[in-house]
Amino acid sequence: SLTNCVVYAPRVDGTPRPELIDKLGFILVNKAVYYNHLNTRLGNDILSFHKSKGIKFNDRFISMLKAHHEMEATIV
Repeated sequence: SLTNCVVYAPRVDGTPRPELIDKLGFILVNKAVYYNHLNTRLGNDILSFHKSKGIKFNDRFISMLKAHHEMEATIV
């Protein structure tokens, strides 16, 4: 369960790599949210990266980060 967590970009050799967020295994941006989440936030590094690429987070994905139970559908 993730409660009041902030998810930051994965680091490779000490360098943030926000494009690798889908490799974390529990969040696929705008596609799926796995496990239990309550008030999960994305770090500014991830938000800035997606904004710079013109990628907007859809409402269903945002809602699932706010509150999602593992027994609910995982696909956005």
